[in-house]
Amino acid sequence: MMRQAAQNQHYVPKFVLRNFLCDEKHERVRVYDKESDREFTTSIDNVMAERRFHEFEFGEYMASFEDIACRIEDSALPAYRQVLTDGRLSRDPEQQAALAFFMAFQFVRTRAHREHWADLEQSIREKVEAIGGRVEDIPGYEKPTENNLKKQHLLSLQKSVVEFGPHIVTKHFVLFKAPEGRSFYLGDNPVVMHNDEDHGPYGNIGLAVRGIQIYMPLSAQLAIGALCPTILEHAELRLNRLGIPNAAVL
Repeated sequence: MMRQAAQNQHYVPKFVLRNFLCDEKHERVRVYDKESDREFTTSIDNVMAERRFHEFEFGEYMASFEDIACRIEDSALPAYRQVLTDGRLSRDPEQQAALAFFMAFQFVRTRAHREHWADLEQSIREKVEAIGGRVEDIPGYEKPTENNLKKQHLLSLQKSVVEFGPHIVTKHFVLFKAPEGRSFYLGDNPVVMHNDEDHGPYGNIGLAVRGIQIYMPLSAQLAIGALCPTILEHAELRLNRLGIPNAAVL
């Protein structure tokens, strides 16, 4: 497409942000900026979005992934809305697949994930220079400009979602409800991971790592968890040890 007027493009969909409003009439949210230790209220048009986030320049043209991102969001929207309406997860494998795909997409489409490309370039540069070489001499090397980072990130999205989605869909899905008087918070990296197991020097954070817990808030009151099956197995064993026969965690 030819260059058009710049616009804010969201990397967390508005249909998610609308479930965290502090002012429904004007679609405003309360924001805490950790970097500046500042709180403020603003429109959802201004948060978790950047100008031309889904676009990069290609010669005199502007390549845009905005329509693709919108179609992916639309494909997940029915399952997302059903969970919020019902207040529970169904046993429908299509719902779980849609939610897993959406979580995978949200995991890789953020600003932080884009910056991994800059971190990777810096790591390669340091290793090449340590042996007396120049990263600029590597065939196909591109200077890590903002436009090139956008291009690398956006072109990698399809491969990443296809790769990561199956790791999420095989987890045990659980819906969590916030305690009375409390709320879930949505970060600009909405998919977060935790692991109680210690895997030593190899680390314990990764979509396919044993014991991994993957979470994403769906609204201020509901959050979805995709848990490693071993977590539920251990819970069943603990219940059985308490004398509850044939215990099963659903």
